[in-house]
Amino acid sequence: MRQYYNFLFTVLTVTGISLLSGCTPDFAGATTETTNGVTGKVTDDNATPAENAIVKLLPSDFNPMEMSGTCATLIDTTDQKGEYHFSGLTAGTYTVLARKRENVTSFLTRNVVVNDASVTEVPAGVLKRSGSITADFSQSEGAADGYVYIPGTDIAAPVANNGGMVLGDVPYGTVDTLLFVSAGSERYNILRSALVVDEDTTITIEQPLWRYGYRLVLNTSPSGADVSGDVFDFPLLVRLNDNTFVFSEADSGGEDLVFAGRNGKILPHEIERWDPVAQLAEVWVKIDTVYGNDATQSIKMYWGNPAAVPAVSRVVFDTADGFLGVWHFEDNGTDATPAKNNATVCTPADAEGMVGPGKKFNGDDSIKIATLFGKPQVVTLSAWARLDSIAPKGEGAEIVSIGDGCLLRMDDTEDDTFGVTGSYHFDEETAFHHVCSGRYLENTGWHHCVVVFNNENSEQDLYIDGTLSIHTTMSDSILYSGVGENTFIGIHGNGKTVYNFIGMIDEVRICRIVPTDDRVKLEYMNQKTDGALVVFEN
Repeated sequence: MRQYYNFLFTVLTVTGISLLSGCTPDFAGATTETTNGVTGKVTDDNATPAENAIVKLLPSDFNPMEMSGTCATLIDTTDQKGEYHFSGLTAGTYTVLARKRENVTSFLTRNVVVNDASVTEVPAGVLKRSGSITADFSQSEGAADGYVYIPGTDIAAPVANNGGMVLGDVPYGTVDTLLFVSAGSERYNILRSALVVDEDTTITIEQPLWRYGYRLVLNTSPSGADVSGDVFDFPLLVRLNDNTFVFSEADSGGEDLVFAGRNGKILPHEIERWDPVAQLAEVWVKIDTVYGNDATQSIKMYWGNPAAVPAVSRVVFDTADGFLGVWHFEDNGTDATPAKNNATVCTPADAEGMVGPGKKFNGDDSIKIATLFGKPQVVTLSAWARLDSIAPKGEGAEIVSIGDGCLLRMDDTEDDTFGVTGSYHFDEETAFHHVCSGRYLENTGWHHCVVVFNNENSEQDLYIDGTLSIHTTMSDSILYSGVGENTFIGIHGNGKTVYNFIGMIDEVRICRIVPTDDRVKLEYMNQKTDGALVVFEN
């Protein structure tokens, strides 16, 4: 790395000297009578005078990629006292940049004001080890034809074909402007906030060219979602509205939206709804681990880059993570998983759901998915549901049913102890085992209902609104034969009309995993309207 810095220093120094070709400004030791100038002193880090340091005086707007061949750069070498002098200057604002090549040290002083009739004395500068700045432009189309520079310095670098960019020999201190210049000469300050460059360190700029960003804190502490254990491969819901987001700053369909985790790693995301007119959006982001009882974990959200390259993969609900089918109802029954178990019949009307669009059922509507998902013995059924009323002569309200082999139902009236129930078929007749909450939820608004059949381990769980309602240990296997050949949402899986649903259903999921209590609670706390998990920070 030191060899790289020495090479870069030599290149920049030679470049700066070449700028003097054909120019005759007055330097230290010049005999031309002058009326103004700049003088100062440079010391090493141990406070001794820095002899033979190269000092450059550059206009505050200097661009080394465009001003070559001009008289813009003045260069001096410090004497035994570490002093430098410039004279005969054009009035204006300058930058003083000093370096010593042998130990890769430097310092930078900005806003040196020169007038026509006096000498400006610059405060003493201390040479310290230089740092560097890196950035990856690979997700911005055409960026490889551009370059980056720090105005008022000779520090510049092209963007490589792979999108990489490295600025070396950067003096310690604050950098508040770092300009990218495109092939079409458009200029952007790629800093969303000032950088502080420390000695001998490298700073990486995440998502350059994205003009705006948020830090999203995932608060699982008692003041937030109140989840104690870690949750893995979690689809995080991010809700945007006019209080949290300026839609006019992003592309019309949110195409330039990017989420990043630790070390700038790009996170898969899926836009369920993007409505800039209503100023509403719901976006799902895959988080590999959400840490329990933590108020410091965060991800970053960026937007505002018209040249953004669309993400290659935006799979959030991956079959590899156990998702068999996920229906957001942002359109007519499309499955969000790679399995694409899309609805073959979808008659309910569109309406505002719990998470973006949902479906409204009138008692005769249904959603049909032509599969039994491999007839699983380990399966979790979940959904948000709002039961408005029980159908005439009804005995409950079916949320989702895999061929009536296993199902999730609201307000089952077979017995006063049933209520929200999970049931599964277990013999060749009509026998079912029931996992009953005893809670009846008609006309009580939206509820998050989850039933887990872990029949390989003879365990079943039923959750309502993130809380475990009942745990059972029944040993029979789920029998799928003779009770329907398709999966249905909103009606019974084998044609019994007494379970037709009247109300709203949203965010139906079928998974082949056994969720932890923490995962179920985290889903509820994240997805409810006043979700306490995600905190927006500038």
